Amino acid sequence: MLDGMKVLLAEDNPTNVLVARHMLESLGASVTVSHDGLEAVATAGREPYDLLLIDIEMPGMSGGDVIRHVRNGAGPNAGTTVIALTAYVGPAERAAVQQSGADGLISKPLLSIDGFGQEILDIMRGRRVCAAREASGDRDVVAWLLDGRPLGDVQVFDASVMDGFARLTGPDRVQGLIAQALSDLSVEVATLSTALDEGDDDTAAAAAHKLCGMAGAVGAQRLDAVVKTVQTRGLFNRNPPLSAFISAVWHDTEQELRSWKPS
Repeated sequence: MLDGMKVLLAEDNPTNVLVARHMLESLGASVTVSHDGLEAVATAGREPYDLLLIDIEMPGMSGGDVIRHVRNGAGPNAGTTVIALTAYVGPAERAAVQQSGADGLISKPLLSIDGFGQEILDIMRGRRVCAAREASGDRDVVAWLLDGRPLGDVQVFDASVMDGFARLTGPDRVQGLIAQALSDLSVEVATLSTALDEGDDDTAAAAAHKLCGMAGAVGAQRLDAVVKTVQTRGLFNRNPPLSAFISAVWHDTEQELRSWKPS
């Protein structure tokens, strides 16, 4: 679920460190641990990470101060996704976390590996969608693309499609199918994004047509829904929000496809 992701975990409680590290590594992430706030700031200043998980209550420097320091600095993680960890999740705590610059909050104790991973992915997806909206200046782009449906109502990936293929042909052949689909989809997404940015409607229309056929066939529901809307409406000239949003949807789709395992 978090395959290949580099995570900085800032947590001072040894038991919590063991639990969170085990969960993250089980989900495929590589983990660096900082045991207090000052160490976390120093570590975050040395090299980039894909995700910072910061406990709010830590000695030396609070988690909120760590997040503010990272966000306001010029270090390699100023723009990295930051998720706060805390045992107290009331309105005041949520407001304080948001004001610090965190992208989201996960409450402790961490009880489920899959649930923990899903919470992380949901926060990261929400952050990318917000970034796409801000970059485009169009706050209605998500509703426009999905015909007014909430983003969460459209699955990124329907694993039952691959499960069905696996029962018929075997898991090894499905892995080959996924590898081919990832290659083909990435080419067409790149072609579509470039065409949208350049205002090339004919190329965008052709790429969208190919994507519609492929995405639905492998269970990539959200990508399929978005591209179908673009194709049927033919409004390719709305290129800033479309290219940014489609790239964010493709990122999530690629992660889900790579993480598929037979049920």
